[in-house]
Amino acid sequence: MDGLSDRCALSGVSEMIMVLVGASLFSLFRIILPLGMAFSGGAMLYVTLKEAIPEIYEEGSSEIKATVGLLAGFYLMLFLDSML
Repeated sequence: MDGLSDRCALSGVSEMIMVLVGASLFSLFRIILPLGMAFSGGAMLYVTLKEAIPEIYEEGSSEIKATVGLLAGFYLMLFLDSML
């Protein structure tokens, strides 16, 4: 296996371990489940903004304007989805 395959396999193992830790934690402390869901949603949004959509952060463009535009579109989509 090359170095990239080893890192991918290690990433999968660490993700599964954290899934089990998170599931057991939230099954014991159900009161903090909404906080955990909010944190995970925010983390996914951050990863999407910083990793999956790098074009909006290309050189010469304002990161603040790009982020505000993306979030405005996201919230507009959520609004329209809930109204329909």
